[in-house]
Amino acid sequence: LALIRLVGPETGAAALAEIVSGARGFLYYRTVAGVTGGVAPGLDAIATGVARVRALTHLPIAVGFGIRTPAEAGAVAAYADAVVVGSALVETIADHVAADGRATDALIPAARSFVAELARAAREARHGKAGVA
Repeated sequence: LALIRLVGPETGAAALAEIVSGARGFLYYRTVAGVTGGVAPGLDAIATGVARVRALTHLPIAVGFGIRTPAEAGAVAAYADAVVVGSALVETIADHVAADGRATDALIPAARSFVAELARAAREARHGKAGVA
C-alpha cells in the first residue's frame, strides 16, 4: 500500500519537492488549509496549485476539500486526475436518514444520482463537452 501524501496551497517549494520526491501512488492536493467540507478557493488558484505540483511529478493528482457540486467537480476534472467529493456526499446521505437513524427509501437513489452527476460532469470536462468556469 502506498502512503498518500497531501499537499496544498500553503506547501512551500522546499517541502513540496521533498514530499513529491518520495511519493508513490498519487498525490492529494487539498484546495485549502483546514477541514474538509469548507469553501474552496477559486478555480484559478486550484489550477495554479495543481500545475505547481504537476511540474514536479509524473504521479496522478487528486484534488479535494471544498468541492461540492457537479459543476465544481467538472471544472476541477479538467486539470486534475481525480476529484474527491466527500462532505457533500455525506450531507446527501444525512438528508435521507430518518429521525430514528434508519435510511429512508430515497437514500440509495439520491446518493446514486448525486454520484452519477459528479461522474458525468467529470467525464464531460475531460472530453471537452462542458465549459470550465
